[in-house]
Amino acid sequence: RRVPATAMTRVRTVVEALFGKTPLPPPVAAPAPPLPRAWHDAIAHRLLPVRAFANADNLLGDDAADVQGWLYDLFEEAGRRHGLGFDAAMDAADQAQFSRHESGGVRIAAVVMPPPRVMGEAHLVLLARRDGGAARCFALDRADDGSILFGIGEDGARTNLGAGPAPTLEAVIAAIAAHLPE
Repeated sequence: RRVPATAMTRVRTVVEALFGKTPLPPPVAAPAPPLPRAWHDAIAHRLLPVRAFANADNLLGDDAADVQGWLYDLFEEAGRRHGLGFDAAMDAADQAQFSRHESGGVRIAAVVMPPPRVMGEAHLVLLARRDGGAARCFALDRADDGSILFGIGEDGARTNLGAGPAPTLEAVIAAIAAHLPE
């Protein structure tokens, strides 16, 4: 049987008068699940793919261009846009790693992102091109039960390519080969 609210108010008033405090502390809300970091998303899913397409020849080329400096600029821009702060943006950029690879006629520029904390954040982003073909961009995102592989177009549109491989560079390189035209 429920006690009417007015009766509970009277009980609470009497208890407070006798003991000087309420019988129960106010309810505490459960902590909200962590949200994706806006700067992480901006870099992996927007800034990096758009800039990678624009700089595909440099990123996929043989020259030792200052790619790490390029990454620092991206992280600094995303940090400024999303209130991360310069030092935190540079700390995050220190965790990102760029590398170039070649496998079966496919040239790959890979950026391993700072470790994802929640579903939807990227493990890594790759730009790949088969000899003579157009560049394609891919992102491997964290999922509740593994990972999801996405294709990212030059316009930033994302295409879900299904369950992704283990979040290792080698596994992702092997997985994207199937998505590059011969």
